[in-house]
Amino acid sequence: MSGPSKLVKSLVWSTGIIGLGVLLMKYTVPTESQLRDSMSPELKRAAQNAERDGSANADANARILEIIKENAKSDRPVWDVRGFEKLDKKQS
Repeated sequence: MSGPSKLVKSLVWSTGIIGLGVLLMKYTVPTESQLRDSMSPELKRAAQNAERDGSANADANARILEIIKENAKSDRPVWDVRGFEKLDKKQS
């Protein structure tokens, strides 16, 4: 009968440890707004610039993904990649 009691005991301890971790995380990790409010003005500007640059990178990544999909559909070998010339001209 020691088998089921060990199982129950380990489940209770596991649940307690995981629950404690979740509660600690909930009360110690700041929200995004709290984090931004605690930043210096210089860091706030840097974060805003990073967000703007991220959206610009998303457009470039979408174009690259389209080129990769087109190349994957072709019968050419893997090393014969085409379409990046158009991407270079668009970025210039």
